[in-house]
Order: sequence, then structure tokens, then C-alpha cells
Amino acid sequence: MPGTAAPHRPRVMGPRELIDACCWVWDTHDAARLSLDAHIESCLAQRGGGGGEDTDDATFIAQVVYGLHRYRRLLSGFLDGFFHAKSGKALRTDATRYRVFVYLAAFRTDELGAKNFRRLVESQDAQKMAVLLPYLFNGASLRGHAREDWLKAYDKKAEPAPPPQRARPPPPTREGPTREELALEAARAANREAAARKHAAARPFRLRVLERPSNTAALLEEAERALAEELAVRPRARPAPAPGAAAGAEVRLNAAAVLREDALYRKKQAAEALELQRYESELRDCRDFDAWRQAMLDADAASERSRVDALRSEMSVAAGNAAEAREGLARARLRAGAADKAARAERARAAGARERRELDEKARLVEGAKAEAEAREMAEKRDIIMRLRALMERGPGSGGGGGGGAGGRKVVDETAAAERGMNEQMSLLELRERLAVAQRRQREEEEERRARILAAKQQREAALLGKVAQLQAIRRLASAQAHARKAAAATSEVAAADTARRRADDLTVELAARLEQRRAATAAERARLAADGKRAQHERMQSAAGSAAAEAARFREMREGAHRCAAQRHVEQRRDAVAADATKARAQALRQKAKRQDCGARASFLAEYDATVAALTAATGAAAAHELERRRGAAAAARAREEALWDARGRDAYVPFSGGPTTISERLLAVGRGEGPLE
Repeated sequence: MPGTAAPHRPRVMGPRELIDACCWVWDTHDAARLSLDAHIESCLAQRGGGGGEDTDDATFIAQVVYGLHRYRRLLSGFLDGFFHAKSGKALRTDATRYRVFVYLAAFRTDELGAKNFRRLVESQDAQKMAVLLPYLFNGASLRGHAREDWLKAYDKKAEPAPPPQRARPPPPTREGPTREELALEAARAANREAAARKHAAARPFRLRVLERPSNTAALLEEAERALAEELAVRPRARPAPAPGAAAGAEVRLNAAAVLREDALYRKKQAAEALELQRYESELRDCRDFDAWRQAMLDADAASERSRVDALRSEMSVAAGNAAEAREGLARARLRAGAADKAARAERARAAGARERRELDEKARLVEGAKAEAEAREMAEKRDIIMRLRALMERGPGSGGGGGGGAGGRKVVDETAAAERGMNEQMSLLELRERLAVAQRRQREEEEERRARILAAKQQREAALLGKVAQLQAIRRLASAQAHARKAAAATSEVAAADTARRRADDLTVELAARLEQRRAATAAERARLAADGKRAQHERMQSAAGSAAAEAARFREMREGAHRCAAQRHVEQRRDAVAADATKARAQALRQKAKRQDCGARASFLAEYDATVAALTAATGAAAAHELERRRGAAAAARAREEALWDARGRDAYVPFSGGPTTISERLLAVGRGEGPLE
């Protein structure tokens, strides 16, 4: 309500929001554009968003940013050493957050106190703080990494390192050709133009061959015309044969097509045979099936009843029989395992005996085949030896006695074998005989293979011819069946059409008869109604004279009754209207009374609410004024204490190396106690 709104209270930020705000203000500072004070004021106003920040929060943010700016060299030196030592655990993206916590730990711990500093630390990521705090409060790490940077920043005798000399940048490269290349290209273009002008006036040479009379053009034109005429005449394709010309032609099939078609017909025949067998096996009287089904249903019901009874009895004794059943199952498993083991052993023994018998049989067959081969070979050797002996016996008698030494030539004995100590050594004559026998045997084997191949081929051809004949018969039968089906279908169509026509004629005749019956019945009914009307009219005319007085009396009674009903309805309507008016008046009075009560209650509530709001506003204003005075006093005391500390620090200024060697941790402790500045 206007005039009763409570004053706006600034929002108090939490520990994490304070640290985030400090990091944001420090990261967004641009020294070239705004001063630090103006930037802090702008950031605080922007972050407040019209509602404003709490005064203590704004003071904390401003003091932290001022401290970061004042001790930036010390903090930068510490962070360089920290990131160098913890490069694998700390991220440089968190440098500002680490900077804020190092400043608070080094310069603001006494003011914050251990409790508030702990709240700030616990509001951050535990992993990041676990990396920073052990390094920050470790004197060895500070002496090892941050001491040199701090001495450069705060030792008055230290000289800053000169900045590195910047080299001059290389000259810019230009895209495209250089001036020399452009000059060369212009010279080349000028030379080309001069050569073109020089040779432009020269007369071209002329060939005498071209000046002689010739009919080459006419011949070329005639050849082109003849070629065009030949190409213009396109040979027409032969017309396709009529569809019915080759209706009875047989298609010659190859072996694969015959086998495929035969397999297809065999599959169809097997399916039809199976269907016929199933039909024959299932073709029986249904009464047997019904009796069997009823018997089975009765048996199932009896078995179900017995099962339920047995289950009930088993459930009653299940607790006592459980152990016995488990023991029996274990014994059965042991017996089954022993029987299985014995059966496996028996099967293994039988398999071993069978394998041994097979091996013995194979060995016997191999020995028999080897004995037969050796006997055949010995017979061949005996035959060859007998032939050699016969030749040797004929040799001396036919050759004479002086044929060998007359000329002094050496005669080779073809029946003698060279005694060289080699296996399978034989004479030349035996070798020839063996070769002849082997060739004869090879020819016999080839003839036998040819005969087997020819017989197999003839058998396959005969089988194929039989299958072709069977397929032709099946095709002829299928064609005849198709013609028969077509003829039967045509006959059935004609019969169906004839039946439909006769049925339509019968229906037409029946409908005509039914319509004629209806017309006759209608005419008879009309005649009866006309007779009844005439008879009723005659009766009315006869009774009209006597009924006129009765009709007048009845009309008079009906009119009087209507008047009485109208008067009664009027009285009831007036009574209902009076009751409705009274009800409406009572409802209106009740509504006005309730409205007056609501207005009074609302006015009293608003008065109480205004009084409460005014009291709360006064109390809040007094509390705010008291809090403001308290904060102003605390701020004045803090400023006085800070000015006293700065005066003491100015009086007791710390001079490096004046009191002997000191460590950086001792210097930080001295700064914390207010004994001297570090800048």
C-alpha cells in the first residue's frame, strides 16, 4: 500500500560471492581506460543492480582490490614461484583467486580472524586450497622460489634488469612481380609488337598446286552424298513370330534345368503324398474322437483331484520328508554317477575293442594286398626269367662261334645284369620286358577307366532321358489338366449363368405374383373402408338430431370448467409472485448486511495493518540508525587504529639487512606484527 512499504535492505553476500566479486573487479580493471577508484565504484554499482550492496561487503571488496594493487609486485613474485613449483597441480586460470587468498593470508589475517578466514577458505574448492595453503605457510618453499623475486622488488640496492632490446621488424613482403620483372615483361611485349609490325606487310606464299584446275571438291561432295544415302537407308528388322505359331514346340533343356525341374516335381509329389497320407490317417468317425476326448477329460479331472489330494497330504508331511528326500537324491545322484561312469567305461572298452578289430582288419587287408602284389611281382619275374633263359638258349646256336672275335668288337650281353651292388638291378632285356608289361598294364587301366567313364556317362544320359520323358509326360498331363480345368470352368460359368438367369426369372414371377396379391388386398381394403364410411355417415346423420342438445350441454360444462381453472391459476400465480418478492427482499437485505460487515472488517484490518507497518517502520529505522552509528564508530576506530599503525610503521621503518640476515617468513611475521612495511 502507498505510504506503508518497508525500506529496502541491502543484500548480504556470502563468503564465496565475496571472493568471486573481488576476482571479477580485479580481472575487469583496465588501467588505460579508468582509474582504480572509478573502476571499483562502477563495478559495485553494476553488481548492486539498483538494490545496492551491503556497506561492509562493498568496503571488503574495495579494500581487497586496493591491497592487490598495492602489493601486486610481492603477490606476482609469489605466484610465479608457486606456479613454477606446482605446475602439475595448479591452473593459471585461478591466478586471481590465488592472489586474493595470498593477500588475505599475508596482510589481513589479524583483522579477519581465524574463524572468518576459515569460512572464506571452506567456501572454495578444497583441492585448490589444499595446493595453495601448504605452499604458502612453508618457509622452505618461500625461501626457495619467492625470495629472489621479492628481493628484486623490495631491496633498495637491487637494480632492475634492463628490458630486452626489441629487434627491428623485417621489411614487409610484397605480393606479385618486382619492378625488374615488370620491366622485362614490358620489353618482351614491345619486342613482340615490333616483330608483328615487321612481318605484317610480307606477302604470303602461294602454292601452284592449289591454282591448277581440279574436281576434288565435286568428288568429295559426291562421296559425302553417297555415304549419306547409305546411312539414310535403315534395315528393317524381321517381324516377330505370331504368339500361336510355336505353341506346340518343345523347349530343349540342359542337364541342370532337367534336374531342377525333376527335383521340383519330386518335391511337389512328396508334399501331395504327405497330404494324402495325413488326410487318410485323419479320416475317421468323430464319435470315437468325442468318446476319447470325454474319457481324457474325465481322466484329467480325476488326476487333478488325486493330484490335489496328494499335494495336500504331501504338504502335511513335507517338513519330515525333506531330509530324507535330500539324502535319497544324494544317493540317487551317486548311483547315477557310478552307473554313468561304468557306462562310459564300458563304451570306452567297446570302442577300443572295435578300433582294435578295425585296425586288425585293416592290417590283414594290407598284408593280403601286399602278399598279392608280391606274388604277382614274383610271377612276373619268373616269367621274365624264363623268357630270358629261352633267349639265352637260342642265342649261341644262332650266333655261331666266330662272330664275336672276327672284327674285334665287344658284344653286349642284354641278358646280363651289371653287378654294381644296387637295389632292383636288372638286365636290359628284363628292363624292356618290364617296360612292355607296365605299358600294357597302363593301357589296360586306361581302357578300364574309359569304359567306366563311358558307362557312367551313358547311365547319366539314360537317367536324364528318363527324367526328360517323365517331365514331358508330366507337362502333357498338366496341359491336359489345364485344358480340362478351363473347359470345366467355362462349363461351370455357363451353368452358373443359366442358373442365375432361371433364378432371376423365378424371382421376377414370384415378385409379380406378390405384387398382384398386394394390389388385390389393397382394393378389398378400400372397398371395406368405403362401405364402413358410408355406414358411419348414415348412423351420424340419424343420431345428429338427438345429440345436438347433449353436445351443447357438454360444451357449456367444458367452458365453465376452463373458467374455474383460469381463476385458480391466477390466484396461484399472484401468491407465488408475492412469495418471490418477499424472498428477494430478504436476500437483498442479507447481502447488504454482509457487505456492511465486510467493509467494517476490512477497515479495521487496514487500520491495524497500517499501525503495525508504522510501528515496524519506526523500529527498523531506529535499528538502522543505531547500526549505522555503530558501524561509523567501528570504522572511525579502525581508521584511527590504522593511522596509528602507519605512524608506528613510519617511525619504526624496516631497513633490509640492517639487523643481520633474516628470512622472508620472519619479514612477513614482522609485517603482521606492524614492525615495518614490506613495500
